Amino acid sequence: MRRNFLCLLASAAVLSLASCTTTKFVPDGSYLLDEVKIRTDQKNIRPSSLRMYVRQNPNAKWFSLIKTQLYVYNLSGRDSTKWGNKFLRRIGDAPVIYSEDEAKRSEEEITKAVHNMGYMAATVKRSTKIKKKKIKLYYDVTAGKPYVVQSIKYDIYDPKIASLLKQDSARSLLKEGMYLDVNVLDADRQRITNKLLRNGYYKFNKDYIGYTADTVRNTYNVDLTQHLQMYKAHASDSARAHQQYWINKINFITDYDVLQSSALSSVDINDSVHYKGYPIYYKDKLYLRPKVLTDNLRFASGDLFNERDVQQTYSSFGRLSALKYTNIRFIETQVGDSTMLDCYVMLTKSKHKSVSFEVEGTNSAGDLGAAASVSFQNRNLFRGSETFMIKFRGAYEVISGLQAGYSNNNYTEYGVETSINFPNFLFPFISSDFKRKIRATTEFGLQYNYQLRPEFLRTMASANWSYKWTQRQKIQHRIDLINIAFLYLPRISERFKEDYINKGQNHIFQYNYQDRLIINMGYSYNYNSVGGSIINNTIASNSYSIRFNFESAGNIMYALFIRRMSTKALTALIVLAGIGLASFAIFNFSGAGHLGVGWTMEEYNLIGGFLRVLFSFSMGLLMSRVFKPIHVKGAFWICSLAIVVLLSMPYVGDGEALWMNGIYDSVCAILIFPMLVYLGASGKTTDKHSARICKFLGDISYPLYMVHYPLIYLYFGWVKKENLTFAEAWPEALALVIGSIVLAYISLKLYDEPVRRYLTKRFLQVRK
Repeated sequence: MRRNFLCLLASAAVLSLASCTTTKFVPDGSYLLDEVKIRTDQKNIRPSSLRMYVRQNPNAKWFSLIKTQLYVYNLSGRDSTKWGNKFLRRIGDAPVIYSEDEAKRSEEEITKAVHNMGYMAATVKRSTKIKKKKIKLYYDVTAGKPYVVQSIKYDIYDPKIASLLKQDSARSLLKEGMYLDVNVLDADRQRITNKLLRNGYYKFNKDYIGYTADTVRNTYNVDLTQHLQMYKAHASDSARAHQQYWINKINFITDYDVLQSSALSSVDINDSVHYKGYPIYYKDKLYLRPKVLTDNLRFASGDLFNERDVQQTYSSFGRLSALKYTNIRFIETQVGDSTMLDCYVMLTKSKHKSVSFEVEGTNSAGDLGAAASVSFQNRNLFRGSETFMIKFRGAYEVISGLQAGYSNNNYTEYGVETSINFPNFLFPFISSDFKRKIRATTEFGLQYNYQLRPEFLRTMASANWSYKWTQRQKIQHRIDLINIAFLYLPRISERFKEDYINKGQNHIFQYNYQDRLIINMGYSYNYNSVGGSIINNTIASNSYSIRFNFESAGNIMYALFIRRMSTKALTALIVLAGIGLASFAIFNFSGAGHLGVGWTMEEYNLIGGFLRVLFSFSMGLLMSRVFKPIHVKGAFWICSLAIVVLLSMPYVGDGEALWMNGIYDSVCAILIFPMLVYLGASGKTTDKHSARICKFLGDISYPLYMVHYPLIYLYFGWVKKENLTFAEAWPEALALVIGSIVLAYISLKLYDEPVRRYLTKRFLQVRK
């Protein structure tokens, strides 16, 4: 305690000494800028909003208290040639010397900024306070009365543009009663410009929009008029109406050199191909498939020019790792009586293949080790900008201080990981429009790791299939469609078991040293509000971020959570899940009026699928705990008939009353189906035929579950597309049922049973 107190006193003494020397390098006749304050007489004008206009700021403070970096700089000596002084000055900050010119410029900028806010009569008074060689600078803003927009008029000569802007009038930033804020006026200019650029006005910019502000005599009221000027290519040209442009021909140039002349005539072209009407020019070899080029276009020949589509095209091509730069150029061309735009998409190739090496050394409590890795990357594996990566890693460490009972005294690790990333959304039965809209990347990965330690020999393997995409530059999504992790421990030291595993004090620790196979899926959502709110490398407003993660893994939930819940807690969980499931169905969150959800990633499907799995899994666990069989004769046939009747029921209610079908689905899933499971588990087969049927259905149940849905998906897609009636489709439906059973039986005999026998023999035998 005494030692800490002495350290505190010493630190205070050092800081006090440093504070006395803050002006050490301030020349005579000059002053250290110690503080800058902005004070306003209006609550609507926040001093923090005017800080960006200050041209000279004092030395930075740590935690708004101590100018630590200035103190470090002042610790250096006068001789700047010495190494120690150079180092201190490099990591520190030189004192900020007060400049009268910069202070005057700051005063002018603050005055202009306050005027732009609508306070046209505002004044800024600058004052200083000097103490020894330090100066404090103050800017006092007297805002006065703001100018208020009394009326708004529009002077738009072009009826087509006037009609277009009228449709968007609800988004106008100009309101009667607003302050005459120049920043708002400029923002509305940009809004109009963006609107016209998205509607064919290729040559429009915000300089064609101006304002006239007439003040009412002896008042602070303003009559505001917004003007839209006619088009002029040059100042000397005669004014004419703004013209809408359509896209004519789209050309691809895949070997554009940005260092060459920008003229199209200077582009080096040796050959060309035509794909779906698009000319594609290249130098030596076309390194991207033509379909990749056309799929990333967000506009087509004959479309009205839309700047948003152009920017989305830039963004789409920017996602391709096979490309380094993208440049889109439009050239006017005369087609008949119309002037259209020829488009040239010019692409610069990146370096596709690379090899990297990494070497590292470790020192863990005196134990020395080394690791090395080599990785290879191909950014255009299948000529579709697919990124392939493979990495090999090895590590070795000598472990000292081990007790008796361990077989060796070193740590060896070998690992390999590989992944392939596709720049598009790979998934069957998803429309091209949805894939283009979501702009997701697909990643497949494999990892293998072998660890030989004194305590154990461990092998870990995993595989993953995931999607990632960004929305509006602020939101990031990630879906782990499937993750498979396998852990195998062929050897565990008896000493390690005795000291750490067999004590039974930490169940999670025990779980980490057991053979296991885990299959899970997950979703993560990340929102960051910063977006485009950065001005002069400074965040212009307060920012925040939101993260949400969801993971569904039956093995994990069972082992770490659900299995350890008491019966009462499990019952409460089931009730909550049932309420959620019923609400989802009755209030029709899926938009389909039923509980057949969870198969796609659109809208509420993930939530609905999670509720279905959570309820059914938990209900099955509860029934296994409380199950007490009751004697029911013919339970198998009763349950079978009941299922046929329930599943034969059509939609309950019409298109305007889908809540009725939601109630039906909820009653079946939450009440009737668990009762049928209970009843079926209570029954006993007494004859050979029933026993054989039950065994057969039990054997194929899981293979049937795995193979049936793609077939049903295709069937329903065909029925819906062709608008078939039940009378027209029932033969195929019957064939589908029979075919699914046959396919499930084949899968059972040729894959399921042989693989399970092998895995059981290979990994699940009891070790002696």
